[in-house]
Amino acid sequence: MKIAMIIPFLHYQTGGMERQSWQLAHHLLQRGIEVHFITGMRLWERWTRSLPVSETKDGIVIHRLPGLYPPNGNKFWPLELILGAARVFQRERFDIVHAHQLFSAGLAAASLRHVHKAPIVAKVAGGGSDGDIADIRRWPFTKTKLRRLDRMDRFIAITPQISEELAGIGITEDRIANIPNGVDTKKFKTSQGDKRIFKQKLNLPDAPLLLFVGRIVPTKQVDRLLSAWPSVLQTLPKAKLLLLGKSDRSTSYGAKIQSMINASWKNSVIFQGTVEDTGPWLQAADAFVLPSRAEGLSNALLEAAASGLPIVASDIPANRHVLEPGSSALMFSPNNTNDLAKQIIQVLTQPKLAADLGRQARRKIEKDFSLESVADAYVRLYEELRLSAKD
Repeated sequence: MKIAMIIPFLHYQTGGMERQSWQLAHHLLQRGIEVHFITGMRLWERWTRSLPVSETKDGIVIHRLPGLYPPNGNKFWPLELILGAARVFQRERFDIVHAHQLFSAGLAAASLRHVHKAPIVAKVAGGGSDGDIADIRRWPFTKTKLRRLDRMDRFIAITPQISEELAGIGITEDRIANIPNGVDTKKFKTSQGDKRIFKQKLNLPDAPLLLFVGRIVPTKQVDRLLSAWPSVLQTLPKAKLLLLGKSDRSTSYGAKIQSMINASWKNSVIFQGTVEDTGPWLQAADAFVLPSRAEGLSNALLEAAASGLPIVASDIPANRHVLEPGSSALMFSPNNTNDLAKQIIQVLTQPKLAADLGRQARRKIEKDFSLESVADAYVRLYEELRLSAKD
């Protein structure tokens, strides 16, 4: 079987959607499926990063489409993606087209249905006010875009919330496949040994360490986390907050975060930026925090839970889908900074509670979110659609 995966951009490690699709592609490859990525590439990346237009990496074929893509990330009307993908579809024939994200990638796949003629699987990468369906409603030509969605064969809902949102725009239950994001439970596992040793290897201080992993953007509410941090320091003056993730300091939000760090908490906040492998950092951390106001299904949350870390997360539907408040995570109201600080202090000062939370989180991941089971679910879906297309 030969699969085309369309994704707005593919940088392997920089975003949750990119990392999830790349890891899934490897597991599909192990099951004998040929995987091709069709992805956008800004012209400056081709010049400054020497990215080839086409290459095979780890057995996976990548078709990059150079263009002047707008600056708003994955949320753009996909004209350049459509034109570039059309050229790939004229050269290559695929059994299934899998769009990773509904807005740009999904609309590109739907617009080219007459060219590739293969069944389309469209994954809805995010839900809520900042999710894919909200974006379709927010941007111009809403009716046109909703008509294009009729060309999809299956929609992937990674959470029950997203399944409800799809039903809300008229997608029938038989066209929705409930398949969550997955995590590699062999790579991400409970820390073995003294955390002081892991901290030492990463040149981190021997102190209570709270870890955040994610893009530094308004949806993640890192500003609220930083606002809560002084209250944590009143109880734990030696505690450190470690931020891993991409931040664009040229944006007003990126500049705000940097200013907050510099103003009051420079000695207690470590801003590491983007790292290629979060595994060692998760092994070193004492607890994990995710203060987002909205999520699709956070890869960082899955990886932290698989690593057996006690977790403090915002009480939103996507996070409750992964972990149960009180038993496998402590959760707080997304708008309550005092509650956030209170929950962080609990996991950093109560070792038995922290151990119990981490143990239950790991069990939940093993049961419901292993990448092995997710890949198997996709293979079954692909086979079903391929056989239906032949009838």
